[in-house]
Amino acid sequence: MYVQMQAWLRTTPKERKQTNEELYGGDLPDVDDDFAHLPVFLQEIGTVGDGINGRTPLTFQEIEAWSRMTHITLSGFEASSLRLMSAVYAHTINDTDARCPIDSELVQDDVNKVNADMWKAIAVGG
Repeated sequence: MYVQMQAWLRTTPKERKQTNEELYGGDLPDVDDDFAHLPVFLQEIGTVGDGINGRTPLTFQEIEAWSRMTHITLSGFEASSLRLMSAVYAHTINDTDARCPIDSELVQDDVNKVNADMWKAIAVGG
């Protein structure tokens, strides 16, 4: 959920000039202490790669190279988790129509209010 929300906040929706974070604000969800190092590692590695059709998940080779160069030994679980987190990030950041991933009425109400305000401004010619 953490990387999905992070990617969504950094995404600029179609026909907008601001990121979701600039439009709606938002905090990232908490990460369990046992796994808090994984988002940090993902940021150090670079979250995603660049491909012809947008952002692509990191490869195991890229994760292994980072691990080797930083002298941080990853377990198989950690390497797989980083790969999955990168895939979720890439999928979310490539989807400029994605809805807010947090299932919170408060967050969704804020998103809906901003969208309603935008459509009102368009309707009155502003």
